[in-house]
Amino acid sequence: VDADDGVVHEDYWGEFSAERVSLIASSSKMISAGVLLALQDNELIDIDAPVADVTGWEGNPEITSAQLVSSASGLVGNDPDPAYPPYLCQFSTDSELEECGATIFQTPGDDADVIAPDSGFRYGGGQWQVAGAVAEIVSGKSWAELIDEIYVEPCELETLGFTNHWAEYGGDYPAEFNSDPSVLTDTKNPHIGSGAYATTGDYAKLLLMHLRGGMCGDAAVLSQEALNTMHTARITGIPLDGKNVGYGMGWWIDSEP
Repeated sequence: VDADDGVVHEDYWGEFSAERVSLIASSSKMISAGVLLALQDNELIDIDAPVADVTGWEGNPEITSAQLVSSASGLVGNDPDPAYPPYLCQFSTDSELEECGATIFQTPGDDADVIAPDSGFRYGGGQWQVAGAVAEIVSGKSWAELIDEIYVEPCELETLGFTNHWAEYGGDYPAEFNSDPSVLTDTKNPHIGSGAYATTGDYAKLLLMHLRGGMCGDAAVLSQEALNTMHTARITGIPLDGKNVGYGMGWWIDSEP
């Protein structure tokens, strides 16, 4: 995609056609981080304020929403165990998002493993579920309602949604899915860090929105200030693919030309 020319090239292989809805794993993260930034644009949250200020939760008084969506909260990430026992509710379709977020944030089961916020990079994990719960609390809306209001309606998306398929299908890409979101279990606990699905065309609209000052056509989705915040590396010097990169809010940041 190009800021001026829009979609300049697209290609597809086999069953993965332009119409195919795909589970997009960690490409969900920039979408989820944008929800928190949109809420800040609307003055419903200060992402640099402690989570405890708006939730009343105990146990991690210094962690902010900004740290949650930049994988810098100090909570346990995907490594060394994606199925970290104290955070297992993140994969439950029976839980509710606010309930799960509160459990992860307050559990004493992770006390020996949590580090100080902004002291290290811990990719993914339950911290994203906490961020989603915070978004629901400050907005008074469900995650599905927020996705619809912030992205689907203004960008005229036909397929974007969130699910929680990881436990249900054992962590694999489920063959049963076959581009049909209706086969997935309905849940009030979507996986915030990696549970989105969309066609490549809908995802391209979101990428263009990031290149076009937060606009989808004439509709404002995110402010330029919000985009700048998301695209600025909070953590740097992360080894990846033979070089050191940074991480913003849902975005890997490559500073090399």
